[in-house]
Amino acid sequence: MRSLDLLLVQIWVPKDRVLEIKSIASRMAEEGSQDREPSQRQLSFAQFLCDKKGLKIPAEVLSSSKKLSEWLNKNKKKEDK
Repeated sequence: MRSLDLLLVQIWVPKDRVLEIKSIASRMAEEGSQDREPSQRQLSFAQFLCDKKGLKIPAEVLSSSKKLSEWLNKNKKKEDK
């Protein structure tokens, strides 16, 4: 589970809610491991950087929220925020 960047958290819960909480935790872990399309906010900031710096975004970067996030972090400076 550590390879998925997950931590073990132990909490006390009512006995009648255990299955519900396990189900929620399982769904959260599954959703966290899936990569999504870039958000509109990411795309807007990427366009801002491209316009400001004359950059071009590689097509493969636009297929993934994670890849675009890495590209944005690599190409931004503090004053670009």
